[in-house]
Amino acid sequence: MATLNETSDPTDQFDIGTLLASFTACYQSDGQLLLSEYIRGCTEIQRFFKRLGLVFAFTVNEVGGFVQVLTRHLNDAEYGSNYVTIQKMFEYETENKLCGTKVNGQPSGTRTMLQ
Repeated sequence: MATLNETSDPTDQFDIGTLLASFTACYQSDGQLLLSEYIRGCTEIQRFFKRLGLVFAFTVNEVGGFVQVLTRHLNDAEYGSNYVTIQKMFEYETENKLCGTKVNGQPSGTRTMLQ
C-alpha cells in the first residue's frame, strides 16, 4: 500500500525552482496576476505537502481541489478567456453576479480563491 508521500512518477517531485519561477512569472509588470502561473505554483505547493506525508493529506486534497476548480475555469472553451488573470476572473464573476454560485457546475473561481 503506497503512502501519500511516495511517488513513482519523477515529474511529481517537488521543485523549489519551479515554485519560485511560477510565482515570479505570475506577477506581470502591469500588476495583473496570471492564473495559469498561479495554478502552476499551487501545484508545486501541493507536491511539497505531499512529500511531507499523511499528516498533510487534508492539505494536499484541499490544494488539489482548489487547483482543479481553477484549472477547469481557465480551460473552459466558452468562458476561459475571462479567467486569464485573477483580476479578470474577479471582475467577470462580480459583474455577472457569479461569486459564491456554481459556474458551469463548478464553484466560482472567486469563492475558490477566497476559501
